[in-house]
Amino acid sequence: MGTNHPWSSEFAGSIKTLYAAFASYKAQPTSIGICGNCVNEQELEALFAKPLRLLDANTIHVFASVAVGTHGSITDWKHFLPRFFELLPDELYNNDMTEIYLSTLRHSHWLSWPNKELLAVRTFLIEWWRWTISYYPSNLKIGDAISAIAQAEDDLLPYLDEWDLQCQNTSPALRHLVDFYHTKLMIHGRQDRLWLGPWWDDRTVQESQMCHWLMQDYIRKHFERARHEYATTWNMKNEIDLILIHQSTWREPGGKQ
Repeated sequence: MGTNHPWSSEFAGSIKTLYAAFASYKAQPTSIGICGNCVNEQELEALFAKPLRLLDANTIHVFASVAVGTHGSITDWKHFLPRFFELLPDELYNNDMTEIYLSTLRHSHWLSWPNKELLAVRTFLIEWWRWTISYYPSNLKIGDAISAIAQAEDDLLPYLDEWDLQCQNTSPALRHLVDFYHTKLMIHGRQDRLWLGPWWDDRTVQESQMCHWLMQDYIRKHFERARHEYATTWNMKNEIDLILIHQSTWREPGGKQ
């Protein structure tokens, strides 16, 4: 279990909307099947042993990690999807597979789903992101959270706009921004360019959006404010100083500066 930060009414409401949007889908054991390396007989039985909203994280994880690409149909995935998302913020993040989980959305072509379903998923993703950056520390590292969203979404700008807005008003979002730079950029030892990690390698549009956003003057102002107001409290003066020094010399993927 994570820190269990309280959910906003909007976040909780997004879960209710998911259940309503996908209520008509019913998974079938014969569709999912059994595989010695993926889903064994006991795990398959557990998926159907209880009502959907009573399934625990370990049970859902077994299916979510192999959904669509290996086992089950789109109907099976849509059946379990609301419970999967309900458990993601506080429990399923522990499996260290969040990028794989959300890439399943892309592999199932969710952007072409009926509008009611698409909006329900997107509302959840936005509210999950807003909740994640509202608390520090968050259950999931901020770099892993935005990387996971990048596996599903074609456009990261609404999520980056929300991050920017919260950086203007809250210290948790600002601290997440500092941590993101430090963990995703500095520790890779590529201080002359921007590199976000291997999960971004085949998400070139999203990588470009992320890198371009990180290089903006208003992001630099966030770092300057962090140095002025929080560097001592956070014990991160050196890290923020390095970020300010190198931000102007980092290049986007492909060498653009």
